[in-house]
Amino acid sequence: MRSYSFEELFAEKLRATAQRGRPRDLYGVINLFRRNDLRLYPNQIHAALIDKCAVKSIVVPTAETIMTDQRRGELDADWLHMLGHQLPVLPPLGPFLEELPLLFRWLDGSVVFDELLPPAYEADEDDAWTPPRTAWNWRAGVPIEVIRFAATNHLLVDLGYEGRRRLIEPYSLRRTRDGNLLLHAERADNSGHRSYRVDKMQAAVATTTPFTPRAAIEFSAQGPLRASLQSRRIGGYPSTRRRPANPARTGPTYLYQCNRCGRTFEHLTRNTTLRAHKDASGGRCPGRTGRYIGAR
Repeated sequence: MRSYSFEELFAEKLRATAQRGRPRDLYGVINLFRRNDLRLYPNQIHAALIDKCAVKSIVVPTAETIMTDQRRGELDADWLHMLGHQLPVLPPLGPFLEELPLLFRWLDGSVVFDELLPPAYEADEDDAWTPPRTAWNWRAGVPIEVIRFAATNHLLVDLGYEGRRRLIEPYSLRRTRDGNLLLHAERADNSGHRSYRVDKMQAAVATTTPFTPRAAIEFSAQGPLRASLQSRRIGGYPSTRRRPANPARTGPTYLYQCNRCGRTFEHLTRNTTLRAHKDASGGRCPGRTGRYIGAR
């Protein structure tokens, strides 16, 4: 089976958005557009889009041909119905529609983005550590996956911390050299940058209030999972299937992370081959191999 590059996947989702105009298509393509790493390749993505449209014998889309009055009405009607049950929190439709013309201006080269810099590293932080693309509940059951979801969807987080609540823009998860996890964020009230120790968080709730990033969002960065695994991740698309109980089994469970979408799988043996699965946007992930990230 052929494997597809991220540039080809981006182009395919954009073609699907043009042809079908479904909420899931728009949600997926804008989330790809927000990835800093993919924004380096507009020419390759544009070329792949032209090729895919030629194969399907359709006109190369523009923002105007995708977002007709009829399509806009259908998206308004179906956004909640089709996405509300799939996501931890449903982002508002407006920002996704507003970014679509910008996406096409980026593809044709009429707009170039200023590079957003990540939050500065603090002196005691381990700059060799990067967060996994999909997170788990670390330490005292703090829902880091909820924060990751909010960050990648540009949604404010209602954070409970040391007995107080505050609205924040989440940007980065870092680890100190002595093993503490830190969340870097901006206060929504414009009072400045803050870093919060994960083990002191009492609650984190993704809101439906969008924000415009002031710095690079690092939560989608790839990297090995080096924090303690204590429970299955929350948010995303949890499986309803359960592994049959096997009282006689006493060996470890091996964990593999998809090289394409970052989803984590449990194997009873050391085996890098993954089953067919979906990525975080609900589309079919072409990844069939994973990297070993630990055992429990």
